[in-house]
Amino acid sequence: MYKRNNISDIKAALQDSPVVLINGARQVGKSTLAKILIEDIYPLLFKDANKKISSNRSSFNFPQY
Repeated sequence: MYKRNNISDIKAALQDSPVVLINGARQVGKSTLAKILIEDIYPLLFKDANKKISSNRSSFNFPQY
């Protein structure tokens, strides 16, 4: 994975505005950049969400026909 130099710029922009546009061509890492930002800004929230998703998947029962 490439080092993202613009994370600090996006964090600074989030201090001024609640919304920041991440724009770019296809398959250049926009979603990955957003995920990195979320993990960095809200580490406990993201960790808890992953834990809930994995526990829900393991206990989910498909209907039997």
